[in-house]
Parts: sequence; structure tokens; C-alpha cells
Amino acid sequence: MTLRVPFDGFATAVREQLKTKSVYVWADGARTILTAGESGSTTIVLSRTPLSLDEVKAKMAAENLDVREGVWSVDDDFEFLGLPWVAAVAYRASKDSVGVWLEVYPSEPTESSAMESMYDEFCESGEVSGIPLAKFIEMTTPQVQVIGPVEMAEYLQNRRDTEVK
Repeated sequence: MTLRVPFDGFATAVREQLKTKSVYVWADGARTILTAGESGSTTIVLSRTPLSLDEVKAKMAAENLDVREGVWSVDDDFEFLGLPWVAAVAYRASKDSVGVWLEVYPSEPTESSAMESMYDEFCESGEVSGIPLAKFIEMTTPQVQVIGPVEMAEYLQNRRDTEVK
């Protein structure tokens, strides 16, 4: 069983739900993930925060918790722990304007599957009607960019590094 809590309530949840004073932290470049659990127990307390690893370690130490690097995990945590894939499509919306469409995916989409998803969404919303996909692509001259979890983590880490300077 996984108890997901906001970062500000993590230390309290650990004290209320577990006997341990050990918490594990893991930074993936985008955020820091906090977990606490005990071997032999099925309970894990889990949270995440955009704070840096050092900031989180300091806050947990101030809460009298022992901090170690690592992460407790169970099968249902993979979606929570992983960053998604993002597909962005820049397209000609009209003669004088450009639009951008975004979607997130749990696994890597292809450029064509992203275009099909965009087209389907536009058809369902009524923005496109009676135009085949091939003609839609010809009219909108789309540019598709797929951004993976590693790239996203790197972007976020670079942003964090820039803000610190």
C-alpha cells in the first residue's frame, strides 16, 4: 500500500504510519522523490517536490529523520516516479497564425501517432470536419517534436541550475 502525500506532510505521515526514522530521497533532475518504508511491511509513504536534493535532505534532517539516497518502490509507483513523454505539434492554424498542440504519454509516441491524436482531438471538438488526415497535414504543415523523460529531466535541471546562479 502506498500513501502519497504532499511534501509538507511527508515527515508527519512517516511518523504516523511507520516506526522508522529513515527516509530515502532520489533526484531525477526534475524533482526529488521521497519514500519511507520498512522491510516486512507493505506500507510506503511517498512524496515529491521540485526542491533540490540538498534542500530536501536539510528539511528532513530538521524533522529528525535520517536521510539516505534511494527509493522504495512497488509496482504501482512506476507511473508516479517516471516522467512522461511529451509530443508538441506546431501547426499553421490559419493564414496569419500558428498554433501549438501538446499531449503527454506514458510511453514513447511516434510522430505519426501524435499527429493522429491531434487530428482525432480536433475532429472530436469540431475544429476539423470532413477533412481527411492527409489533407489536414498538408493544410497545417505541422512540425512534431517528441520530448522524452531524460530530455525533460535535463531541461528541468538546466533551468534549476540557471535559477541558482
